[in-house]
Amino acid sequence: MFNPHHLVPVADLNKMGIYNDVFHYKETVAFLNAETALDAGHFYFNRNNMEFPYCYYKDYLLIDIPAFTGKNLKNSRLSEEIAFHQRRLH
Repeated sequence: MFNPHHLVPVADLNKMGIYNDVFHYKETVAFLNAETALDAGHFYFNRNNMEFPYCYYKDYLLIDIPAFTGKNLKNSRLSEEIAFHQRRLH
């Protein structure tokens, strides 16, 4: 069962100094600011989902993401997917 209290903001992970193959905070935030209208404050680490440990969560929309990297977000066309689901919710 999903519990939003288990989500850790990616900004907090960045403060811990975490950087690996699936987490590139500075590069990804730069991508979000330059190429999308998405706010990095809506991205989280979900410690209960090891297959897709990152997610976009805002209002009633939760989208699991396998990696928090600019390349992954661009290749997955996440901004288009979010826009599609937001239109369906409203």
